[in-house]
Amino acid sequence: AVASFADDYSILLDGVDDHMTVDGAGSVISGNSGSVSLWFTLDFYLHTAWIMEANVDSNNTVTIYHHGGTNQLRFIHEGGGSETTIYTSTTVEENGWHHLVCTWDTSANASILYLDGSSEVTGAASAFTGTIDAIDFGKNRSSSWLQWPGNMNDIAYFDDVLTAGEVTAIYNSGAPTDLSSHSGLVGYWKFEENTGTSIADSSSNSNAMTLVNGTAFTKDTP
Repeated sequence: AVASFADDYSILLDGVDDHMTVDGAGSVISGNSGSVSLWFTLDFYLHTAWIMEANVDSNNTVTIYHHGGTNQLRFIHEGGGSETTIYTSTTVEENGWHHLVCTWDTSANASILYLDGSSEVTGAASAFTGTIDAIDFGKNRSSSWLQWPGNMNDIAYFDDVLTAGEVTAIYNSGAPTDLSSHSGLVGYWKFEENTGTSIADSSSNSNAMTLVNGTAFTKDTP
C-alpha cells in the first residue's frame, strides 16, 4: 500500500537481542484507560515472541505477544494481580505487514484487540495500581529468548480508548496515515530518522525512544 504521508523507514528487529525502550512515556500512559497502535511484520517464528510490554510490576502490566505454539496474537491486561488474556488465531507470520491496535478501559472492564482495522476479540480489564515506569517493544522484560523477529513501524500511544471507527480510519485500508494531530495522542514514533539510536516522539510529550543492541532501520514499510 502507498502511505498517505512520508513513511520511508521502519525498524527491523533480529529476534535475538534487538529491542526498543521508551520508559519515559510511562508518565503519560495509563494502565486504566488507553490504546496502542502499531504496524508490524513477523518474519518467522520458532517460539513465542514479544511485541510490547508496559508495566508497573508483575501484577500491573499491559502486554502484547505472538504465541508460537498456537500462532495466536495475545493481549494481556493485568491490573492489581487480576489478569485477562484475549487472543486471536488469525495467521500473521511470514505474510507481510499488519496493523494492530489494543485498547483497555478498566472503568468499563473492557479490553479489545483489533487486527487490520477490525475487532478480533474482546475481554475484561481490571483496575491498575501504580504508574507505568517501564516500556519495551520487541522484548520480554524477564526472558531473553522472546525477542521479536520482524519489523515495527509508526507506534502510537493514546490516553483514551480508540473507537472502532477510529481504528478503521488509522488502518486506512493498509496505508498508514499521519497521526500527529489525532485526539488523545501521547506518544508517537515514526522511525524516519534512518540514523542513530534515538527516535523522536512526534506527539507533544518529547519522550524519545531508544534503539538497543543494533536495532536497524530498513526501507521496508507498509
